[in-house]
Order: sequence, then structure tokens, then C-alpha cells
Amino acid sequence: MSKKHALTLPTLAVAVTVTTLAPMASAEVSGSLDIANQYLWRGQTLLTAGTVSGSLDYKHESGAYTGIWASSETDKNEYDLYAGFTGDISALSYDVGAVSYHYTGERGTGFGPDDLNFQELYLDLGLGDFSIGGFFGVGEFGDGATATDNRDIYYYASYSKDQFGATVGHYAYDVSDEAYTHLDLSYEVIENLTFTASKILDLDSKNTTVTNSELKVVVTYSFPF
Repeated sequence: MSKKHALTLPTLAVAVTVTTLAPMASAEVSGSLDIANQYLWRGQTLLTAGTVSGSLDYKHESGAYTGIWASSETDKNEYDLYAGFTGDISALSYDVGAVSYHYTGERGTGFGPDDLNFQELYLDLGLGDFSIGGFFGVGEFGDGATATDNRDIYYYASYSKDQFGATVGHYAYDVSDEAYTHLDLSYEVIENLTFTASKILDLDSKNTTVTNSELKVVVTYSFPF
């Protein structure tokens, strides 16, 4: 799961405890180390310099899972905690869960290290090569005096076939009433080496959060384990 999904931290802790107590014989531990020329998230470039990220996941045979994803950034680091449940109903697959985003280091004038932490709930439904889903903001942005309600919503539809992938996403900011839509096209040139072209297609004229709507090309090499 990458830059991915969240309830409250106590709920995540419960999910971690439940899955950890399950017998290791019926569980799977996996991870990945990724190197990319920039940090792309939902059509936005969060970091133009090279970045290193990685994940460690634990999944029980019941479908319950939990994990952590972390990334280097210019003047701070990020780590995300997530937990969820996956399964199938006939030909339909589903993934439901929560993620909590955390940032270390200062975030600029007026912001402390905890002021932009936030959480989301997520749901993904898949049928064959297609999937749709959404991330739904809960709780507040930040843990300090600058905390505000998080009601942002991100919807997406995606298609993947062999080495090709395509995603259309729409991000709506509740508080500022801003929104944008982006398109990502990806191709795995060789195993674990992926090129992604990303473009913001529709940017709300009132949007001051997203400043770069130019075409972005991201090269990512993954080391799964």
C-alpha cells in the first residue's frame, strides 16, 4: 500500500493487536523498497528531488492486514500507519480500512511537527481489471492549536492490464471548497521499473493548494521482498 488510508490511532492499535496475535503460520509478511525521481501523490508533486520509500505489511489468511509506509522528504520524513480487511464476494473484490499520516520535522512558519497529521477511511471495489474507490477524511488536520476538521474526499477509478495502468482521480477539499481532477498513465518497462505520466486535467479556478498542473513524469524502481 503506498501513500495510501484511517480511523483514530486507538482503532489502528486494536487492529494491530488482533492481527499480531494470529498464528504466524497463517499469515504473510511482505515489504518493498522504492526509489523514485520525485514524490507524486494524487496528481501532485510533493517533492521534486529523488525520494526513497518503503513499506512493511502483515496479512492474516482471514484477510485482515496492517502495515507501515515511510518516505524521505526534503526537510522532514513521513510515516503512515494503516490497517484493513480484504476479501471477495463472487467476482467482486473489496478492501476497506483506515490510514493515519504522520510527519516529522518542522512544516514551515507557524506549523509544528504534528500540525499537519491527518487520518482517512478508505474503500476499494474491484471487478476484473477495473476498480473504483475513495478516501474519506475523518478527525482533524493536525494535533495542535491549528487543528481543523478534515472532510476532504478523494475518489478514483482505475484500470490495469499486464504492464499498463490508468487512474483518474478527483480530490475535493471541503474547507476551502477547492477541487481538481488528474489522470495517471503508467507502464512497467521491465519488472519493477515503472514510468508514470501524470497530468492535472481540471483545476478549480479557486484552487491555491495545487500550484503545478504541468505534465509530470515519474520513474520508480521497486525492490519487493
